Amino acid sequence: MKTHHVAAIMAALSVLGGCGGDGGAGDSVDGGTPPPGVTTYSEVTPTPGSVDTFTSVWVDEALNTVAEGYEERVTAVDPDGSYQLTLDDPSNQTITVNGITYHYNPEVAQYGATSANNVVSGYTDTLPSGAIATCTVAFRSGIHAKPYYVGQTFSTHETDTCGSVSTEYVTAGSVTAVESVTVPAGTFSALKESYSTSWTTASGQAIVMHTDLWMDPAHGFFTLKRVSTYERSGNVPVHHVTTQTIELQSRH
Repeated sequence: MKTHHVAAIMAALSVLGGCGGDGGAGDSVDGGTPPPGVTTYSEVTPTPGSVDTFTSVWVDEALNTVAEGYEERVTAVDPDGSYQLTLDDPSNQTITVNGITYHYNPEVAQYGATSANNVVSGYTDTLPSGAIATCTVAFRSGIHAKPYYVGQTFSTHETDTCGSVSTEYVTAGSVTAVESVTVPAGTFSALKESYSTSWTTASGQAIVMHTDLWMDPAHGFFTLKRVSTYERSGNVPVHHVTTQTIELQSRH
C-alpha cells in the first residue's frame, strides 16, 4: 500500500462510507526542488504479480478492537509506468461490532504514468450488495512531487466522485525521517511521512485523519506501517472508529 488515503480508508471499510484503502501510489503531488546534497528517493515501478498482505487493527470509541487481514496485488503494469492495484480480503470476512460493520470491499485502483507522478486517476469498488461503484479522482491543487526527500513538504486538494456523490479531501504533511521500522514481514529502512487529511461526509460528519506512515522506498513507496487517529465533529455517529494500525505481514 501507499499513501493515497482513498485506498487507505475509503474503499476498504464500509462503515466509514464515502468513495473508494491504504492503497495506491497516488500520493498527493508540492515539495519543490531538493536542496543540494540531500538524499532523494525516486519512484520504483511495481513488479507485476507481486502481493503484499496486511493486518488492519481498528479501535472504536468503546475500545473494542477489530483485526482484519487483506492483500494488495499489482495486477497490471504498462510500459509508461502506469499500473493497477487490486485490494481484497480473500476470506471475504465481515465483522460487526457495536453496530459498525467492517468489511473490505474489493477495489481496483488505476495509477497514471511515471511522467505524471503515478497519481491515482480512479478506482472501482465491489460493494457488499454486489453493486459496482466507479469513482474518479481529480486533483484541484497541490502535488507530492517525486523524488522524495527528508524535509519535503506537500499539500493537496482533491475531489473524489462516486456516482452523484463528490467528496473533497485536503491533505498536508511532510517527509520527516529515514528510520528503521519492524513489522511482521521484517525490519526495513523506511521513509516516514506525517500528514493530516480532512473531509466532510455526506451525512455532515467532519473528519480529520492524522497519520504516521512508514514507506518502503525500495518497493515503490509501498506501505510498511501506518498509524492513523481520527478527530470527528458535526454529525458524529454514536459508534465510530478512533484509531487504525496497518502492518505488512508478508511480501511475495
